[in-house]
Amino acid sequence: MRIAYVYDSIYPFFTGGAEKRFWELAVRMRRRGHDVHIFSKDPGLGQGVSMREGVTIHCISADLPLYDGDGNRSLRQVLAFTGRIFAALKRESFDVIDCNAFPYLPFFPVRAYAALKGVPLVITWQEVWGDYWYSYLGRIKGRIARCIESAVVAAAPCSIVHSEAVRQALTSRGKDSAFIRRIPNGIDRQLIDGVKPAHAAQAHDIVLVARLIRDKHADFLIRVVGRLAADMPGLRCLIVGAGPEKDNLGRLIRETGLSTHVEIRSGLGYEELISLMKAARVFAFPSTREGFGIVVIEAMACGLPVVCVSHPQNAATELVSDGHNGFVCELEEGEFASRLSMLLTDERLRTAMARCAKESVTAYDWESVVDRNEEFYKAAIARCGSACALRVKQHRVSESSR
Repeated sequence: MRIAYVYDSIYPFFTGGAEKRFWELAVRMRRRGHDVHIFSKDPGLGQGVSMREGVTIHCISADLPLYDGDGNRSLRQVLAFTGRIFAALKRESFDVIDCNAFPYLPFFPVRAYAALKGVPLVITWQEVWGDYWYSYLGRIKGRIARCIESAVVAAAPCSIVHSEAVRQALTSRGKDSAFIRRIPNGIDRQLIDGVKPAHAAQAHDIVLVARLIRDKHADFLIRVVGRLAADMPGLRCLIVGAGPEKDNLGRLIRETGLSTHVEIRSGLGYEELISLMKAARVFAFPSTREGFGIVVIEAMACGLPVVCVSHPQNAATELVSDGHNGFVCELEEGEFASRLSMLLTDERLRTAMARCAKESVTAYDWESVVDRNEEFYKAAIARCGSACALRVKQHRVSESSR
């Protein structure tokens, strides 16, 4: 198959779950003999076409920041990418296109190209925001964004989702479940198992890995660490990530006098990150907006119990069984601190949950994820071919009846 992946943010230059998924799929599909292309914005390499691990990378729009001054996705950047994707695709031919739903606007020229060329289009959904748009952008802009999202939901042909929450969000809006396939994200368990924990001098008690945006609530975790540090003077927390909130978080750490307790790091290689996670004791994940949460299963594969937050927009709670491989609690400092304290002070509890956490991820493996995506792509191609054949037949019948 000749496969095109369309998303304006590319791994490893940006390290969110969607970026990680598309990259893992692209590389592994290429290893299986498929001709794989990624269309994205320039991440700082320069516009043009290049090769990386056998995957053809099309950097089609300028290196503009992903986020604006308010910490929201930059409309300027999205428009720049949207304005170039149709022409970029038109220069090529593909058997199937997998386009990330977010940030929505690129869907429309991609859908137009797919219709023009008769190419099956698969839409991958991390989340469906609905009314959340109002709190993200305000009443007026939020209403516009919600309408755009609804238009994509209505027009999307075949859809891939990673969680039950997102599947239900689509079916509740009238999408036929026959055209929705739930395929989770994965991890490379063999690679993770082969990484050694970092040295004790680099070890932290608590670790959070996340893009540093408001919905990840790293500021909340810093305040929770402040509560815990009063009784645990040697407590160390590591926050790994980059994003528009990084400077604000650094300022909060200094203002609260927690510089000896909380460290922020970014730009780590994957194995270095896994090494640091393996050396930690607990994974704290106060995010309230997740379409899946790859980092949660990565943490579990490292033997870390997970403390996460109960929230309607947080599909990561589907991965954590409260009291079994971690805790699910409210976004409330006292309760979150209590759960972390239980795991940090009760070694038997932490060891038992760590064992359960590792057992929880045996079903998540990138190769099985690729198997299911490959099967879905082939089904989409077959369905598209049948639809084209039917249209041709109907056209011939219509012509002969004249």
